[in-house]
Amino acid sequence: VAWPSALTAPIRDAWHGARVGHSAIRLFIYQTLDNVDGKQARATGTSGPLGELFDHGCDALNVTITAMTTAACMRLGPTMFFGFIVLTGIAPFYFSTWEEYHTHTLYLGIINGPVEGILLVVSVAALTGYVGSDFWLVNTNTLLGTSFAQLDGLPFNEFMAIVMVLPVGLVVVTSVYNVLCAKVSFARVVVEIGPFVAFVGSFGLWAAADSALWRQHIYL
Repeated sequence: VAWPSALTAPIRDAWHGARVGHSAIRLFIYQTLDNVDGKQARATGTSGPLGELFDHGCDALNVTITAMTTAACMRLGPTMFFGFIVLTGIAPFYFSTWEEYHTHTLYLGIINGPVEGILLVVSVAALTGYVGSDFWLVNTNTLLGTSFAQLDGLPFNEFMAIVMVLPVGLVVVTSVYNVLCAKVSFARVVVEIGPFVAFVGSFGLWAAADSALWRQHIYL
């Protein structure tokens, strides 16, 4: 799905629609099992640091793949809006795990990624499988029945990407604040979030460059 053509390929026929619909079902099963495995481990006395590491390691892989496939369903292409969807998945996970390392508490808000976030992604996949991916290219004002000048000419997929990425800033600020409250120095905070900032910057370069560059220089 990281290949530019895969991020813009239409989903119109029943075969591809069924495959996308099945992915929604499989993702819902993953969410259910991911939310009960910890309780099962504690109930059977088998919980421990290794289990948590394995669980979060699997989540780290899944959150990236799921974000990319969601962007592909929405036909966002190799653009900054594709980056918004990826950030929507990985930023809360990265900062929540980093916060847990310092505070020894994994805090998830009333509305969070493992529950509402995945349900939103499941809804995107199910809707795309049912109506096709052309749905996401419709003008936002036309789809919502509005006439806002700010939304004129804005496809619905880009509008949703903006809506989905907005809460990420609050999550990041909250995690940084909680880590600072745990008596971690500001200098250490800057150093530890440096790799993530570098990743976001690299992603920005990827989105800004012509997709032909990646096809001509595949090693990039």
